[in-house]
Amino acid sequence: MNYLNSFPESDLYCFEPNPVTFGILETRFKNNSRVHLHNIAVSDTNGISDFYCNKENPTDSLFLPAIAWMQWVDGKRDALTLKSKINVLTTNLDTFCSSNSISKLDILKIDAQGAECLILDGAKNLLSQHAIKIILAEMMFVPVYENQPFFFEICNKLALHGYSLVNLYNIRYDEETSLQIKWGDGLFIYRGW
Repeated sequence: MNYLNSFPESDLYCFEPNPVTFGILETRFKNNSRVHLHNIAVSDTNGISDFYCNKENPTDSLFLPAIAWMQWVDGKRDALTLKSKINVLTTNLDTFCSSNSISKLDILKIDAQGAECLILDGAKNLLSQHAIKIILAEMMFVPVYENQPFFFEICNKLALHGYSLVNLYNIRYDEETSLQIKWGDGLFIYRGW
């Protein structure tokens, strides 16, 4: 809702691969013509992929949970316990935007539980054309998912396209020690703006 209130002239394109969570979003936004919901995962390819549904829906991912961190997410000891594996449709942003006549994105918000680099790889044309003004991406500093990218990998990938990290927000620390950053959101802008 923050984006709807902050940008009253904008349309929001939202992607949610989990059918249960998608149903909740459909009910919540059924009367809002500015919100365009898609029951699909954003990735680097167009097709079908395995999708792992965990005990806590916000931890669902295209990647399996990493054993080392399965026990702690937001104080919930078993949040990353795998419940089921389903097949989901995938799209990449270049294809989606081209198919929907979207030539630029003001803000790309990525919270994909480890699939951030896949999404960026699927947006190479948009990134190389600097058609995305602002990117707000969740970044992980510890291994939460198998084969996930870490903070520095996302920074490096975006730097190759001319984007710079502005700041970190919503930082989460290790619940036991409060010393190590686990994850947070990084705000990037294209250096040419």
